[in-house]
Amino acid sequence: EALTLGVPSPNPSRGVVTLRYGLPETSQVRLAVYDALGREAGVLVDGSQPVGLYETQWDASALPAGVYLVRLEAGRETRLQRITVVR
Repeated sequence: EALTLGVPSPNPSRGVVTLRYGLPETSQVRLAVYDALGREAGVLVDGSQPVGLYETQWDASALPAGVYLVRLEAGRETRLQRITVVR
């Protein structure tokens, strides 16, 4: 099994985005969103989590339109997805 980060839904989005990810082993997990300039726009998860599938939501409604990067870090692995926020 491998670390997975699903495609954000809906994408593009005007508001709340659902993010799904899977952990193959218990890991220190950090799930964060960054803007196009690399500035942190939000931290959704930061801590230890056991093996399993997870779902969390990110509210992008207050952010300016643009492309954002979702970064999932667990153990020594990283996965990335893009979210487009529209107005």
